[in-house]
Formats: sequence, structure tokens, C-alpha cells
Amino acid sequence: MEGQFLQAEFLVGILQNAVLLLGLAFVYSLTVSKLRLGRRHADEVLAGLLIGLIAISVMSAPVVVESDVFFDARSVLFGVMGLFAAPLSTILAMIMAMAFRWSEGGVGAPIGTLTILTSGGIGMLWRLRRRSTLHRISWPEFLVLGFTVHLVLGLLLFSIPFEPGTGTVVALTFTLLG
Repeated sequence: MEGQFLQAEFLVGILQNAVLLLGLAFVYSLTVSKLRLGRRHADEVLAGLLIGLIAISVMSAPVVVESDVFFDARSVLFGVMGLFAAPLSTILAMIMAMAFRWSEGGVGAPIGTLTILTSGGIGMLWRLRRRSTLHRISWPEFLVLGFTVHLVLGLLLFSIPFEPGTGTVVALTFTLLG
């Protein structure tokens, strides 16, 4: 019974984090349209800085699974950002978020930074594969992208040193994919 409670608590926490991400994305969409600098690289840097701040905000409200191991919606943010944002914006935001996660420390810091790198990288690779047809992307393809990102992240969870026999890795992997 305790495992079901923890799984439900985890899902509620991730949903709250996703709602925070959606709210911040809305604020970003209102802000970025007003702050155009008129130069492509300057606009990309500005977008990267704003998305980096959004990522840090999302990461500041995590679901704590175990001491020093937290989950949040950063994988969703960076998977989508890698798909739609300019590479310069994505990489700048990833660097900011990875520096923040690393500064938080703990046993989850290496995997947390790798999560950012992996999510953004998969999104950018997906964009390369799609090339100029991003405007035709379908909901099923979004689901496949999300499943791909979270399947890889589920596999990365096995590198976190959880206590043997707790089943934490398996439960979290199925929760992420389910």
C-alpha cells in the first residue's frame, strides 16, 4: 500500500510541476513577443536566458523521491525546446540548468545534469530529422518523442545508487513511462 501512496504522491507532484511549467511557458510567450531585439543571435540568446530561468524555476519546485534525488518537468521542457527552439537558445538554457542542478549537489546531481543533456539532445536530433516539416508534427509523434525521452531517462535511473530491494528505480521508470 505504501508503494501506491508514494506513486500517487509522485504523480501529483509531477502534475503540479507540469502546471508550473505551463504557466511559465505562457508568461514566456507573452514576454518574448515584446522583447525582440531585432538581431537573430541576440534574440536567440535572450530566449535561451529566459528558458534557462524557467528551467531553474521548475527545478526549484521538485518532487523529492529520496534525499538528493528529485524529479521535475525539466525533461519535458528540454525535449520540446530542443525540437522547436534555435540550437543556441537550447544549449544556453541547458548550460544554465545543468549548472543549477550540479550546484544543488547530491547523488542525483550527475544524473540530473545528464537528464538535461539527454532531453535537449533528443529534441535537437528529432528536429534535425524533421528538418523543415516541424509545422506538420502530429500529436502521435509528440507522444513518441516524449516516450523516447522518458524511456532513455528511465534507463539512466539505473545509474543512481538506490538502496537494493527498494524497487524505487523500477517504480519510477514505470511511472515516467505510464
